[in-house]
Amino acid sequence: MKTCNTCKKEFPKTTEYFFNKVIKQKLSNGKTAVYNCLRSDCKKCHGKKGMEIKIKKRCVQLKCNVSDYRENWKKQYSETRTHFKEFKNYPLDTRKRMNQYKIQGKDISTYENYRKLGRFKLSQIRRKYDYGNVNIVSKKQLSRSHIDNLTDAYIALTLNKKVSELPKEMIETKRLIIKLKRETNGK
Repeated sequence: MKTCNTCKKEFPKTTEYFFNKVIKQKLSNGKTAVYNCLRSDCKKCHGKKGMEIKIKKRCVQLKCNVSDYRENWKKQYSETRTHFKEFKNYPLDTRKRMNQYKIQGKDISTYENYRKLGRFKLSQIRRKYDYGNVNIVSKKQLSRSHIDNLTDAYIALTLNKKVSELPKEMIETKRLIIKLKRETNGK
């Protein structure tokens, strides 16, 4: 067993818990002796010490205290990683999409333009069914289309089977039956 110098816990003397340390020593006869041993700190403590050293170096670069490091680092990181500073006040996921549109050369000078562009893009992606001659599909139209256009997976779910287990004719028949029932119950 070997005791860690930092946390004072005992661990087995293996490379699973301690890093290797190679010591080279020159002997009086001119030869070099190489000794393989283990470091005095366990791997967890070694990682913590390494992180502390890294933070101290960054504090010198940022000219701040160790206690203020987190806020200063986040501030510096956000300033250097933001492509377009005008989007900095928006949430991160929105900012990423806005940056992509700006890179593509689309007009998103205002947040409303961005929202329209996003809705238009989503409506183009979701054009699985015919919604008529409209550029932007509303949420109401989308939800209505899912009611009208029943998927094979939904039909198979009503029959407690997998889609691959059912023949296409059976799925189509069940779809027509469900639509007929919905129409007759609705009137």
